[in-house]
Amino acid sequence: MTCSSCKYLNTDKKYEGCVSGCKYYCEKYKTYIDGSQYSCDKYEKHYGRSNYTCDKICEDGNNFYDDNKSVGDYLILLVLIIIGGLILSIFV
Repeated sequence: MTCSSCKYLNTDKKYEGCVSGCKYYCEKYKTYIDGSQYSCDKYEKHYGRSNYTCDKICEDGNNFYDDNKSVGDYLILLVLIIIGGLILSIFV
């Protein structure tokens, strides 16, 4: 069982990832959690939540990616690595 079917998982409060997916608020631990995590010792089944909704919550958790760097930051890093590699290949 996963947290996606727990009654303490509040699906109205969610934290969207900058790139994709989202995390949902756990009222027991008072933090945002990945819905695809295995259930904890405080787990109680939410009987009103459909299997489709639970699968959607799990998918959102698996796809959660919260990277706030732009593509330009990675391009600058790539250029610096290439320049560093060229300098090392000349002197070594």
